[in-house]
Amino acid sequence: MFPARRAILIFLVILTVVVLARIASSAEGAVPAGPARASGRATSPAAALSLRLEEPGGLLPGGSRLQRTVALAGIRRGSSSVTLGWEVLVEGGVTARGGEVLQPRGGTARAALSIPLPALDRPAGLDLRVEVSEEGAIQGTATFPFLVYPGGAGETLASLFGRARVALYDPEGAAAAPLAALGLRAEEFENFEGMALFKGDLIVIGPGGFSRGREALGPILAARARSGMRLLLLEQPTLPGTLSEDLRLWPSFSRRSGTEPLLSLRHPVLRGLPAPDGAYASTGGTSARPLLPPTRGNFRIISEVRTLTGPAWQEGVTMLELPIGSGTVLAAQSPLCADFAAKPSARLVLANSLAYLLGERRRLKRAYLYGDSLEDVPACLARLAPSVTRVPADFAGVDVLLVAGDWRAQRQTASSRLPPLADVARYLREGGTILLLNPQPLALGYLRDVVGVPVHFESPGDDTAPTDPAAALFEGIAHDDLPLLARGREVEFRLRAPGERQNIVPLLFAPGIAVYRVGAGTLVALSLPDAGDCGAPRASSLLARFLTNLGVPLDRAPGVDPDAVSLLDE
Repeated sequence: MFPARRAILIFLVILTVVVLARIASSAEGAVPAGPARASGRATSPAAALSLRLEEPGGLLPGGSRLQRTVALAGIRRGSSSVTLGWEVLVEGGVTARGGEVLQPRGGTARAALSIPLPALDRPAGLDLRVEVSEEGAIQGTATFPFLVYPGGAGETLASLFGRARVALYDPEGAAAAPLAALGLRAEEFENFEGMALFKGDLIVIGPGGFSRGREALGPILAARARSGMRLLLLEQPTLPGTLSEDLRLWPSFSRRSGTEPLLSLRHPVLRGLPAPDGAYASTGGTSARPLLPPTRGNFRIISEVRTLTGPAWQEGVTMLELPIGSGTVLAAQSPLCADFAAKPSARLVLANSLAYLLGERRRLKRAYLYGDSLEDVPACLARLAPSVTRVPADFAGVDVLLVAGDWRAQRQTASSRLPPLADVARYLREGGTILLLNPQPLALGYLRDVVGVPVHFESPGDDTAPTDPAAALFEGIAHDDLPLLARGREVEFRLRAPGERQNIVPLLFAPGIAVYRVGAGTLVALSLPDAGDCGAPRASSLLARFLTNLGVPLDRAPGVDPDAVSLLDE
C-alpha cells in the first residue's frame, strides 16, 4: 500500500504546482478594476486574458481619429483565432462600433484601431469598450476612458500635461493611474520628505495622503505653498492644522433630504461641465467629509453641498481654492480618482483642476481706497483687512476704488487731502470700477458727488433690473444667503438718472446690492450688516466671497473661526 500512497502524494504535489503556476500567470499585470481601466489595462476576472493599449494619453481632439493598438496576452494556447469587437461611446451614446478576427501567436495578438471621432463644441467623456471572444464565448472585456475636446484644445492640453513637472505622493495608489491616463508623467515619492526639495510645477497629494501618522506632511506643504508652489489635494480623510488654519473638515456632515448643490460654473475647474452633471462635483461621495467654508481671505468655493437644518443652511465645501502665501491650494473632496473610469464628469473635473493649477491663474485686481487708511471704511469691511492703499491723485493703475458711503464718509473726506469728488465721478464715467460701501440716506449729497448723478433710496422690491444668481459677483454664494448682507436694511440704494441722459443702466439688483453701468464704468453699491453681525462666521465668509469675486485682495491671515464648526447660521 505504501507505493500507492506515495504515488497519490506525488500526484497531489504536482497538481498543486500546476494550479499555483496558473494563478500566477492569471495575475501577472493585473491591477484592481478601477485603476486598470484608468491606466489603459484591463483583465477578465474569469480568465487569464488581459487587454491593454500600447499608446499612452487619454486626451483626444474632436473630429480626428482615435488611433490605438490593443494588445492581447494570455490567449488560450492552441487557439487558432479570436474575435475582437469594439464600440465607442460618447456621453453614453454609441458613435461607432466594429470588430475583426485575430490570429494569435504564442498566446498574444495585436489589433490596430483607427476610429473616427465626432466633432464637439465642448469637452465630453469617451469610453472605448473592447470584447474578445472565441467560438462565441466571451474571454475578456475592457473599457478604456478618454476625454474628447473641441478643436485643438485637446492637443493644447496634452502638450501642457506632457511638459509638466509634477510630484505625486500617493500612499494608497489611487491617483497614479488617473494621472497617467491623462498623459501626466508624475514623479512619485515614497516618502513625503523628498517633496521639500522638489523643483517643479505642481505637487499632488493622492487620497489618504494625510492619514494618521503623516501629520508632518502639513508643514512641508505649507512652506512650499508660501514660496509659490501649487498643490492639489485629492479626497483627504483628515487635514492637519499645520498646513493652513483655513482648511478644516466638518467633524460630521449629514446629507439629508433637501440637500442642494452650489456650483461656480464660471470657474475654470468646472469649465465644460454640463449643468446636469455639475451636481457631481458637489456630491463629495458618501464617505468623504466636506470642508468648512473659510471666513476670510481670497478663497473661492468651487462647489459645495448645502443641507437645510431648521432655518439655516449647512455648507459642506467639496472643492475649494485657497491661497497660501504666493501659492495656491486646490482641495477636492469629491472622489475624482475612484470615479475616474466610470464617470466622465470625474475625468473632466480632474483634468480641469490640473490644467488650472499648471497654467491659468485668476488674478486679483489693483484696488485702492478713497481714504487714508482702513479706519476710513466701515468696521464690517475693515476686519477683513483688504490690501488697499490711498488712491493716487491721477488714479493711475486703479482697477477698483473702494469708497465709503456712510454718514462718516463726508466728514472724513473733508478733513483729508484726497482728490476732489469730481475726479472720482470722472474716473467712474471713463471706465473705472467703484465699490461703494454701505451707502446711507444721511449722505445723499456726498453720494451724488461720488457717482455724478442724483441718488435716492427706496423700499425693497421696486427693482427694475433682474437678479442673476449666476452672475460672476455671486460665484460661491447662494441667492438665499444674500439677505444676510442686508440684515436690518429697510431701504435700498438706487440711482436716478436725469431724463435727458441715457448712460445710466441698471445691471443687477439683489438684497443689499445694486450694480449700475455709469458711462463706461461700473458702480457696485454694497450694503453691510452692523459691525456685530459682521463678526459672525457666515456673514464674514459671504462678504469675503463677494469681495474676492469683485477682485479686491484681502488679508491672508488664518480665518476659520472655532464657532464655524456650528451651523454657520449667524
